[in-house]
Amino acid sequence: MKIKTIVTNGIQILLLWAALLVSLSSIAKEVEPPFLEGVDYQIIIKSGSQELAQLSQLETISNIEVFYWYGCEPCYQVEAALSEYLRLNPEISLRRTPLVLRTNWRPQAYIQPLMSQFSQLSELPTFLDIYQQCLTDCNPLKDFDSILNWFLQKMPEQTLPLINKGLIWQTEKNYKKRAELFSISQVPTIIINETYKVDANQAKTAKRLVATIDFLITK
Repeated sequence: MKIKTIVTNGIQILLLWAALLVSLSSIAKEVEPPFLEGVDYQIIIKSGSQELAQLSQLETISNIEVFYWYGCEPCYQVEAALSEYLRLNPEISLRRTPLVLRTNWRPQAYIQPLMSQFSQLSELPTFLDIYQQCLTDCNPLKDFDSILNWFLQKMPEQTLPLINKGLIWQTEKNYKKRAELFSISQVPTIIINETYKVDANQAKTAKRLVATIDFLITK
């Protein structure tokens, strides 16, 4: 009888230890971060002079900064995913910075500063509209005059304001400095609070990229 009791008690203790180990394992999984530094994102080490960031149109730190090119399908997917994310989180700020990795990418970097000068116009094409055009056929956006004609076709009833071309050229140069500051070498690449960097290879998908951004913004 005593032997049976001892065996029973021993089995009960083993079961309790097994339950405890399972519980501890579950807790460990719960506290383990869903995204890992060096795997899913990087901590930013800025290159060059900090003065490069002191550009008039880039003064404030945005929660999210997207480096992109309009002819990039993953960039289009990220733009669409971020649009929905920002709709649900209107307090989060976004900055878009075109990246010029190749000579033929430079004209598309003129589009954003040009749109800024058109900001008072109605029925302005959206960023997604521009992506769709460039992904289908980027020839209408191959140089500044072509870009201007494209906008005129999209807004036939609009009277365009006087365009400050010098500001557009300077802004494109500032984009390049911005990319150098964060050592950006591919698109899409996302900067979060000027502290973390996530690229397409790390994120894998647009949905996972947004989840990574959401995690890092509150980190």
